[in-house]
Amino acid sequence: MNRASIMALLDTVLLRSWRIGADPIVASTALTADQLGHVVVDATAGAVAVTLPSAVAALRGVEVTLRRKDVTTNVLSIVAAGADKIVLPGDANGIAATELLFPGDYLTLRADGAGKWWCVAQAQLPASVTSVITKFAVAGVYTYTVPAVFRSGRRRALVTVTGGGGGGAHTESTTIAAGGGGGGGRGTSNVDLYGINTVTVTVGVGGPGAPAGASAAGTSGGASSFGAFISSTGGVNGSTPSGGIAGTTTGDIVHPVSAAGSGTANCLGNGGGYGGGSKALNWNKGDDGLAPGGGGAGGSGTSGTRGGGKGAPGEVLIEVA
Repeated sequence: MNRASIMALLDTVLLRSWRIGADPIVASTALTADQLGHVVVDATAGAVAVTLPSAVAALRGVEVTLRRKDVTTNVLSIVAAGADKIVLPGDANGIAATELLFPGDYLTLRADGAGKWWCVAQAQLPASVTSVITKFAVAGVYTYTVPAVFRSGRRRALVTVTGGGGGGAHTESTTIAAGGGGGGGRGTSNVDLYGINTVTVTVGVGGPGAPAGASAAGTSGGASSFGAFISSTGGVNGSTPSGGIAGTTTGDIVHPVSAAGSGTANCLGNGGGYGGGSKALNWNKGDDGLAPGGGGAGGSGTSGTRGGGKGAPGEVLIEVA
């Protein structure tokens, strides 16, 4: 059988899938069915959006590979037409658009004839794209700029949020001891940041320990949060002689955090979570909590240099899932 006969027998869908684009696309374009195959895109001149044809039944199970050529940081978007969706691994519902993130990055998409383009192959994302670990560990409010790997839906964020530790109590008594502050709640969630540009991050303050000079409770730790996606409350303050309970979290994975120990006749209460250890009653200041979110230990004694330990601030950690 000669070449002409073989070509005549091939399905039109396969011909489209084998087509290699000779000239790169350099401006925003809506692809037609005849342009499908291997499509090279160059965003050197500026942001480019390539819109796929509708994945209707007439298009059948055709595939298209879209590959990035340029070395710029300009946004290169792949957009589904109308109500169609692009379905990336790990998400059966699909998204309206995604991005090619680095030189040589590619996606191979297959139409299902029912409104979806399924990803059947993609480039392995390099460390330059996935090394986007960010940690907020100082109490305060911040604006987190969502990196392209999350914004595009190519990966989800693994977010761990820890509340601030509670402050330890202080007692002037020589017969009882003060309790420590509870550890801040700690939880982790797999967060979808597709289409989101910024998220407000709050890191809870560690609760101050009770000062020397009077028997008093410490102060509870502050709550930490990652937008509305996940939050963790601070540890509860220590009192005399009771220790504070640990904070709570809305995270999908709840990390066990200990409550603080109570003071006894012979031992100061330890801080909860990553807090200071308990110690013999020797009229010292309570140990400060250890980060992230540890509660402060209880304090005892009449010297002005003593008092309850302070809780450690919380933390918000964002990694690639």
